[in-house]
Amino acid sequence: LESVTFITGKRLVITRDTTWTAAESPYVLGDLGADVVVNPGATLRIEAGTEVRVGGVGQFRPVRLEVNGALIVEGTEEQPVVFTSNRFGDNLVQRPGDWSGLLITGEAGGLVDISFAQVSYADFGLSFVGFQGVATVTSSSFTQNKLAGVYIRDSARVTLMDSTMTGNAIGVALEGLDRGVNPEGEFKDDSLLNVTIQNSAISGNVIGIAVNTHAGCVNPAGEDVGLACVDGTVEDAHVCLGDCPPWAPKYRLPVGGAIFNLFIDGNRISDNAIGIEFNALCVRCVEALLGNVFIRENRIVRNQTRGLFLGFGEVRRSQFSGYGTLEIRGNAISANGIAADGVSARGAGITLFRLADGAPISITANSIGYNGTGIEFIGVQSDTLSIRLNDIYESITAGVRVIAADEVRSSEPVFHLTRVNMVENYWNAASGPWHDFLNPRSSGDMVRARPSEVAFIPFQAEPNGVLNARPVAALSRVPLARPDEEVVLDASGSTDDGTVTEYFFNFDGRTGSGWLASPTVNAMYPRPGLYLVQVWVRDELGVESTEPAEVIIQVEELEAEPSGSPTPGASPGPGG
Repeated sequence: LESVTFITGKRLVITRDTTWTAAESPYVLGDLGADVVVNPGATLRIEAGTEVRVGGVGQFRPVRLEVNGALIVEGTEEQPVVFTSNRFGDNLVQRPGDWSGLLITGEAGGLVDISFAQVSYADFGLSFVGFQGVATVTSSSFTQNKLAGVYIRDSARVTLMDSTMTGNAIGVALEGLDRGVNPEGEFKDDSLLNVTIQNSAISGNVIGIAVNTHAGCVNPAGEDVGLACVDGTVEDAHVCLGDCPPWAPKYRLPVGGAIFNLFIDGNRISDNAIGIEFNALCVRCVEALLGNVFIRENRIVRNQTRGLFLGFGEVRRSQFSGYGTLEIRGNAISANGIAADGVSARGAGITLFRLADGAPISITANSIGYNGTGIEFIGVQSDTLSIRLNDIYESITAGVRVIAADEVRSSEPVFHLTRVNMVENYWNAASGPWHDFLNPRSSGDMVRARPSEVAFIPFQAEPNGVLNARPVAALSRVPLARPDEEVVLDASGSTDDGTVTEYFFNFDGRTGSGWLASPTVNAMYPRPGLYLVQVWVRDELGVESTEPAEVIIQVEELEAEPSGSPTPGASPGPGG
């Protein structure tokens, strides 16, 4: 029988240094809704191999582990520390949202060092809210969390490295909020500062990384009333309009939230609905501050609708301060926004939505290939947007597509497009991009815009970097097979200029394998006949082979020996 440590009651407060050990685990929290709270000045240390089971069975409300002091999680690759739902046993199924999650808070600041943790089935797997300490999270996984794997709000100095976020609503959610002003006119200024997301795999979420800066409202008593005060209701998609409704006549004009020094470097962000999403939800705000944000050397691939979305809501003023820039540099943005049929567009590699003047965004030296649309502009007005030295190639519909203000349906006024500077980019041909008026003889990726909207001359005649080529599928010949005999289908001879990472086998024209990591798979054919076998392959940037490799397998019965055949060397005779 396993050892079990039950933490009962309504609340356990840890006031001195405490260690949870593998020998005494699992630690079961929440039979009566019991939170565990680590007070300032105390440290909770959790040894390798420890399991913490929280909530999930008969609790009155979601249970959480709240840290206002220090937290040290000492997992290893062989013995991770597991935080999960307590829904174990017959007829119990673990579900996202079974418990609230790990909450790290405290303005006093504390040390948080988490290694090889596995966090699952919470609302928010790991949250930093108002945290002013130093936190490092390495080699950890956050899966099947209802709202977000990792959530960081109004906090400073958080580093997330070498980790995975899979199957969450949002892989990593970041927010810098400003809650307006209190009755004394003091700003409630909450910012997100010095956050790094590095060398992590963020896949299979609705949104991989979501970054929000937005304003909120406080009532005359200084109480936070959330992100909205429109027509007397709270709506997540809107913020206070400044001329607030009659029921709140003393609400103040909010200033925007702030995010500074955000580094998203060297990650693989793939197979989400949206890879990275920025939203500045600010209407009649002073400004939403966003400075020194760097998105560099990531692989943003095979996201269903958009690889990178920069959206700025129903804005009426500049959404950026003069404190810094948003730099998108050296990324591979590949195979995003492609429909299920593989040949039509569903979205774009990069979408810029309602970008205002004064936004110092630099999109430089990226490989933007094989997307539905390379770069998409919707209702954009910006004279400080720089897009140069990128390779834009093999887009399904267009390298660049502009949807002008008069095509955007909205009850709010939108900006008319200012001419976007897109010079010195490579467009998949020495002759530059195809444009029906400015460059109609080129064979390069299309610029789908009015002549006054995009400046693409001069362009580069040669790629700025190395273009990713499609992989080529190969399938080894299969010898004659017998019914119900296992045969090996081998696609290991497939080639790519990088790495072939996935294989899709069609066994007989009807039955598919799904995408597999292995180049070999076993198959069995129950009846004689000829079977067409095909394989498609994908590379590390999500690009698929154009044509499948094919072989025909011949399945034949083994011929039986004729009955009564003479034994070699004997002469049959009478009675013999």
